[in-house]
Amino acid sequence: EVEVGQVKVASISESISSSGEVASDKKVTLTFSSPGKVAWVGVEEGQEVFKWQALASLDTTILNTAYQQARNNYRSAQATAEKVEDDLKGNDSDETYAERATRTSAQVARDNAYESVVAAEESLRNATIIAPFAGIVTQVHSIFPGMFVSGANQVITLASADAIYFEAEINEVDVINVP
Repeated sequence: EVEVGQVKVASISESISSSGEVASDKKVTLTFSSPGKVAWVGVEEGQEVFKWQALASLDTTILNTAYQQARNNYRSAQATAEKVEDDLKGNDSDETYAERATRTSAQVARDNAYESVVAAEESLRNATIIAPFAGIVTQVHSIFPGMFVSGANQVITLASADAIYFEAEINEVDVINVP
């Protein structure tokens, strides 16, 4: 059977479809260094961020309490060490073993208390994830305020905008059609 039709001028286009992911030569997955409850997440996927920008934070109530306790313990140990040192002042040449042990014990307690303050400060600093470089948030890993995370939980993936590209697998027949 013969069919008759009208000829029309039109553009013919061909397209290919593929899925993939955004990748970068400079990419990092950020985590909290200690466990805690998430207080806020300040970014979304696809958001551009700048270097040193805060991205997410843990609740710092317990961390602040630990810091204040460490500072108080240090002040107490410092006062004790100063009293012992004052009591033994001038006895350097004839200090007894018991006096040396008392002085050393007080100084070690003070030094340990100071190290506790340093550790508590570090924990407070690490309660906020900071962008190590400017880039684009490529993934926020299923976290939300109120959620408890461990140090192993991946939180945010950040890729440098300078080295970003799209990575996909394409059928070999379609490769010639990719611009």
